[in-house]
Amino acid sequence: MTAPHRIEPDRITKPMQLLAAWLVGLIIVDTAFLTASARMSVGSWERGALVVAAIANVPVFLIALFLLQTRFRPELQEDSYYSQYLDRRTNEVVRVSRDEFFEKELIAIRAELRLLAAGSPEVAVPVASPGVSARTLLVGLNKGLDDFVEIRARLKNEGIPLSGFFGTDEPPRYRALAFAPRLSLAEMARFLRLGLDMKFVGYSYIEDEEGIHEDVLIGSYGAVEYEITGELEALLSNSPEPVDLRFYEAQHHFRIRSR
Repeated sequence: MTAPHRIEPDRITKPMQLLAAWLVGLIIVDTAFLTASARMSVGSWERGALVVAAIANVPVFLIALFLLQTRFRPELQEDSYYSQYLDRRTNEVVRVSRDEFFEKELIAIRAELRLLAAGSPEVAVPVASPGVSARTLLVGLNKGLDDFVEIRARLKNEGIPLSGFFGTDEPPRYRALAFAPRLSLAEMARFLRLGLDMKFVGYSYIEDEEGIHEDVLIGSYGAVEYEITGELEALLSNSPEPVDLRFYEAQHHFRIRSR
């Protein structure tokens, strides 16, 4: 005889599983309310109250579900992705079990794949997507940067509007930029030149799973993937193609520096 199906709380470890448990709970509660009301005498106030409660539960649940899927979507990610989101947007580090060696290997493999993709006309290159005007980009600036006022003025002078601010009063460990992979090389180059002028030391790419809506983060927290060096400045001044940037990245992985 098989054991009856039941929800085991200790096995619900992912946010999406929690939403599914909520849905099951809604069905069970409404079923109980309607079953109880059917057994009550017609015209009793208890019967009417249970029917109204069963009906009201549905829109309340749908509104809560809508809020979770929109305003609180990053919080519904798995721990590994949510920790990346926190690392990038705040100075709060959430540690999850991950082998550092394999993480470095994955970064290297990703760089090689980008290099191969840039060399093949049949494969889409993340930074070679159709050009996006700087006036349509969502750009976030870390309010904890020491030269926040200077960077803000520089962006205004270049006609680059900000979509908002992020971060805490504590500056990030490294002055870094973070780009959404959908940016064109021309737009990346514009912000990389800004990074060179403002003494930023590195940059990285924002993963889709991180739930970050901005296209560019100036002063991002978290891991830094690639260095910003004088060689990059020379590359940007020589009409580079996406494959050139991928080759540069393969040769200039960011190395942790002592402060």
